Amino acid sequence: MKLISRFMKSGPEGYLEKERSFLRSKGERSAGEDPSAGAKVEAGLKWGIGLGLLLFITLLCHTRQVFRYDVVEGRITDEEIVSPITFNILKSEEELRQQLEEARQSIPPVLAFDDNITADQAVLLDSLFQVLSQIPVETGRDSLSMQVLHRTAPEVSEETLVYLFAEELGSRAQRRRIELSAQRIDSLRHATGEMVQHYFSLGVVESLPRLREESAGKVTVVSGEEEMEQDVEMVVDLETALQEMTSRLRTRLAGADDRLVKGGYELMQVVLIPNILLDEERTERRRVEAVSAIPLTKGTVLEGELI
Repeated sequence: MKLISRFMKSGPEGYLEKERSFLRSKGERSAGEDPSAGAKVEAGLKWGIGLGLLLFITLLCHTRQVFRYDVVEGRITDEEIVSPITFNILKSEEELRQQLEEARQSIPPVLAFDDNITADQAVLLDSLFQVLSQIPVETGRDSLSMQVLHRTAPEVSEETLVYLFAEELGSRAQRRRIELSAQRIDSLRHATGEMVQHYFSLGVVESLPRLREESAGKVTVVSGEEEMEQDVEMVVDLETALQEMTSRLRTRLAGADDRLVKGGYELMQVVLIPNILLDEERTERRRVEAVSAIPLTKGTVLEGELI
């Protein structure tokens, strides 16, 4: 301790000079007594210098302040607590879970138009009317066209066929029956064609209730290279489209016989199918990206910052 005290008072240079003088005078006094005194003085000098440097470096580096606080987690303290290190503040499990769920729900389901379905069903409708137009001028119910119609559109009832073929006129008015049948079929062709175009342009989905469950009121509709976010209620599902089909046909075929309206409804049951599909892969990819962007921490405390 005396050695340290002398070192602190005189500083490293003064201390070393005093040690040299002390050891030098001691060596001079003992030089006549012991031949090896010079070597001992030199060794003592080296040890003194080494010890002095070690103490100086130790005192110089020992400057870090130790923080001790008498605090308990969850209890408010009046002490000013200073952070000894830099660290991130982690979110609680409940907070993180809620934010992840919100991020996932913020991504609307992605619906994609299938243009192939739209084109195929338009061709199917046109083919059905070609078949219907051929039956009256062929051999009637025994024709090949009639067999094709039964296989392709079993939904079309006997009552509808009797009316479309004007069979109430009987076989004696063959020419008049063919003309009237052509008028009825042509009228129905235009009405159903407009209905198909209307619903396929809006987009028909399989189930609207399922979309409501998976979305927060919005969907993203993709058509080719374009996409648009819209309200989920603007999307029409197949069940809703068929439910309102009769009233739409009655408006379009104002004053027409109910059998013609019924025929239009039966044909629409064959042709109208979902043409806008849920793209589950694209939806999930976007939701994973949104969830991955949520940080696990909610802030940073810097070293020396007052907490």
